[in-house]
Amino acid sequence: VNPNEDFSKGIIAHGDECDSSCYNKGCMRDYSNIAYHPFLDWRLGFDVAQLCLDENYQMDLQKDYWSTLVDPVKKNLKELRPSLVHQDYNGIPVFKDQTQHRAFILHHPLAAKGDSAATHIKFAKVDLENAGFQVDYINIFDAIRRVSVVLNTLSGRF
Repeated sequence: VNPNEDFSKGIIAHGDECDSSCYNKGCMRDYSNIAYHPFLDWRLGFDVAQLCLDENYQMDLQKDYWSTLVDPVKKNLKELRPSLVHQDYNGIPVFKDQTQHRAFILHHPLAAKGDSAATHIKFAKVDLENAGFQVDYINIFDAIRRVSVVLNTLSGRF
């Protein structure tokens, strides 16, 4: 899947209106797959296709087609926890809660976390820990679809 091809450009262009999948021409939903609608996500589909073509493909939120989701998630997280302050670490969305000395890295649903994470995520985690923060991760998929999971993460309940 080449993001510069016309088909891909059309799918990416509708990303402002579609947070996961929809019935628009070229997107993923139709009535024959209604049971799977909660799981369908064209962004994940793009990334899985890229991974099939390149085993070293980097799963992260720094692709243009993910950026349309990051801004609404920033707003939603701030509403869920007003004490959160957003900061970018080299393009990685991080939310700090100074009152609890906790930091939350917003990450790609298929990306590794912790010691297995990509180098740029590890650097952000180490910087945050060196600054005295307990670091946790918020999956952007959960932030869009499963707010209760995010609330549990923010409150320290797993």
